[in-house]
Amino acid sequence: MNAVVLQLPEKVQRQAKRRMNRTELDAELIEIDENLCRSELTAAQRSSAIRRRKEIWTALHPEESGRNSPTLGGRGNTSFASETAEVSGESKRRINEHLARAEALSDDLDEVVGTSLDKGVELDALGKYNPAEVAAWTPEQRRAAIASLPEVRS
Repeated sequence: MNAVVLQLPEKVQRQAKRRMNRTELDAELIEIDENLCRSELTAAQRSSAIRRRKEIWTALHPEESGRNSPTLGGRGNTSFASETAEVSGESKRRINEHLARAEALSDDLDEVVGTSLDKGVELDALGKYNPAEVAAWTPEQRRAAIASLPEVRS
């Protein structure tokens, strides 16, 4: 028995791939949203999840991702922070704080999870240093640097 293999046009293949990719991104977005609704996430985990959510949201909403203006009310457009705040139950301000921490610390965020540095104020303090410099620090150096900042010592 000979099987017939149909070759789909390239345009159709690209569209199918985009749909499949979107489905995968939608599934990951749902998983992140479920995790954000739970209260067990640490500050570093929450910041990391919000950063990944923004990456996905930007991929799914390219027409809105470059916009820095407020939400256009009544037109069905929502900003990333507004949508995430609605899903997670946190304020837009808190979402933006988590996002700023994640962007400042980048990949170092994963190293902080579960340590004594996994607190909002300490993540903010770490974010004030040069990321390349922080990456070379030992945990003791990171703690010392944070302790030396005025807002942490109080």
